[in-house]
Amino acid sequence: MSVQFKVNIDSGSLPTSEYTLFDGKEEVGFVQIRHKPSVSFPLPQDMASHIYYEIKVSERGKGYGNIILNLTKIEAQKIGLKEILLSVWESNFPSVKSIVKNGGSLLRTYYSEDRKENFFLYVIKLG
Repeated sequence: MSVQFKVNIDSGSLPTSEYTLFDGKEEVGFVQIRHKPSVSFPLPQDMASHIYYEIKVSERGKGYGNIILNLTKIEAQKIGLKEILLSVWESNFPSVKSIVKNGGSLLRTYYSEDRKENFFLYVIKLG
């Protein structure tokens, strides 16, 4: 397996670095690193995160989540971040596992009345 990580940088109102994860010629996932944490409504501001990532459904369970987060830590350091904040729904067990495996520590929890589920915010210290 050879893995490539290609970048596309958006320097708009919320500077974001976007990376695509390839295994050979096949795209298997992508990640966005927001240079400043952000959050979407209806979540509270104290649940803002730097990272959004996704692995193609057909490629899940193959370790790509761990790979993409490991590479993301390296790239986040390159843009000057000392830590990254990652958020995840409690039901997304594979992502929770990947975050913890990559050094994530639970920072806070928010309970969503709409979804009847916990939303976790993790921090990964860099460097």
